[in-house]
Amino acid sequence: MTAVDYWDGLNVRQKAGLLAFVGSLVLSFLAFFSDPVINRDGMLYVDMARNIAGHGGTGERFNWPFFSFFLAGAIKVSPFGDVTTSMMVVSLFTAAASAVLAVLLAWHTPARFMFLAVLVALAFPGFNESRSQILRDWPAWFFSLSAIWTLFRFEASGCWRYVLVGVVLLLLGMLCRLEVAGLAMALGLAWGLKTGRRKYLLLGGALTFAALVGLWVVFQGDFGERVQLYVDALNVVTRYETFMTIANEFAAQFIHPYSQEYAGLVLLVGLLSIIPAQLLGVLGPYALVFFTRGAAVSDSEKRIYSTVFVVWFVVLSVFLTAYFLLSSRYVVLLGLVLLPWLFARFVQAYGRWSPRWRAFAVFILAVMALSGAYSSSAREKMFLVKAGDWLTDQAQPVVYFNDPRVSFYAGGTYFMTPMKEPEPAQSGELFVWLLDRSEVAAVVEAHQSSLQQVKLFDTGSDDVVLVMSAL
Repeated sequence: MTAVDYWDGLNVRQKAGLLAFVGSLVLSFLAFFSDPVINRDGMLYVDMARNIAGHGGTGERFNWPFFSFFLAGAIKVSPFGDVTTSMMVVSLFTAAASAVLAVLLAWHTPARFMFLAVLVALAFPGFNESRSQILRDWPAWFFSLSAIWTLFRFEASGCWRYVLVGVVLLLLGMLCRLEVAGLAMALGLAWGLKTGRRKYLLLGGALTFAALVGLWVVFQGDFGERVQLYVDALNVVTRYETFMTIANEFAAQFIHPYSQEYAGLVLLVGLLSIIPAQLLGVLGPYALVFFTRGAAVSDSEKRIYSTVFVVWFVVLSVFLTAYFLLSSRYVVLLGLVLLPWLFARFVQAYGRWSPRWRAFAVFILAVMALSGAYSSSAREKMFLVKAGDWLTDQAQPVVYFNDPRVSFYAGGTYFMTPMKEPEPAQSGELFVWLLDRSEVAAVVEAHQSSLQQVKLFDTGSDDVVLVMSAL
C-alpha cells in the first residue's frame, strides 16, 4: 500500500489526528531546541528517573513517582541521554494529546474544515505554554482526552470494550496525576445522566467510593501521602475551620472593621475568581469566539463536556479553598472541554467569512502555533547549562550548591531539601551559588576569608552562577 492509498483510506477524524500528531512533533522539536533548559519539575522527574534506572531508586523521591518510573524504563532502553530521552517521551505524549484533541474537534465537523481542527489543536495556548517542559501533565492530558473519546465511542456504538479501554486509560492517567480521579467521576456521572440510566448513578457512586478507598489502601505505604492530601481536602469541617481562620486574619489586615463579618465571603469569591481568570489565560485568543453567533452541538457532547466542566470546576474550587494554590496547568482541562463548543462556533463563523478574513484567521492560528514553539528567554537561561558543563569537567569536588538546578546540570541530584553550607575543609573544594546579580558582591565579601571567586556565569539573565573555591 502506498502512502497515498493509506491516506485516502483514512476518514476525516483519522486524518486530523495524524496531521496534528506530526505537526505537534515538529513544534515540540522546535520548542526544546529553542529552550534546552528544562523546567524545575522536569529536573525533578528526570533526576528521579535516572536514579531509578541506574541505582534502583536511591535519592530524593516525589510522593507520586509513577511518571518517573516510566521515564526510567525509557532511559534504560534509549541510546540517548537522560534529558534527551525524557524530551522525546514528553514530545510523543504531547503529540498524542494534540492528535486526540484534533479528533474530538473534528468529531462533527464537515470534512472541508478538517484542517481547522488541526490548526486549532496545534495552536491551543493551554498546551503551547508548556510545550518545552517535561511534565507529568502531558500523559495525564493524553489519557484524559482519550478516556473522553472512548465514552463518545461507547455512546455511539454501545460496545463495552470501549468502557474497559476507558477505565484503563483513566487508571493510567491517575498514575500520572491523581486528580484524574475527578475526571473518572465526571465521565461516570455524564454517562449516568442520560435518560434511562439515572438508576445506575447510585451504583456508580458506590463503586467510585470503593475504588478511592482501594486506592488509598494500596498506596498508603510509600505513596499514601499523596492520597491522604486529597482525602484531607474533603474533610469539610477541618477545611471550613482553617478557611475561616485565614479569612479572619485577612479581614484584620485588609478589610474595614464594619465589613469584617463578610471576610469569609470576600475571600471565597476572590479565590474562586482565579479559576475563570486562569481559564481566560489558557484559552487566549480563543476566548474571542464567545462573541460569535451560537452553534449547535450534539446532545452527547453537550452532556459530557458540560458535566466534566462542572465537576472539574468543583474539584478546582475544593483544592483552591483547601490549599490556596492553583497552577494554570490545573485549569487546562476546563479549556479542553470548552474548546469543542468554541470550535463549533468558530467553524460556523469561518464559513460565513470572506476569503480575506479566512486567510487572516489561518495566519493567526499558524502564528499562535509557531509562537508556542519558540522561547525568547532561552539564551538568558543558558548560564545554568554552561555552569553545569564547566563544573562537570572540574577535578575539584563541589561540596555545596544553593540551588538544585545548577546541581542537576552539573551531574548531581535535584535536591528538594536545601543543602547546608559546610565549612571549607580542603583547598580547592568548590562552592556554587545561583544568585541575583545584585547579590554577588555581598556573597563574595562574606566569604573572602575562606573562599576566592573562580568563575561567574552570566548570560544576561537577572540571575548568575557564582563559583568559589576554598583557599
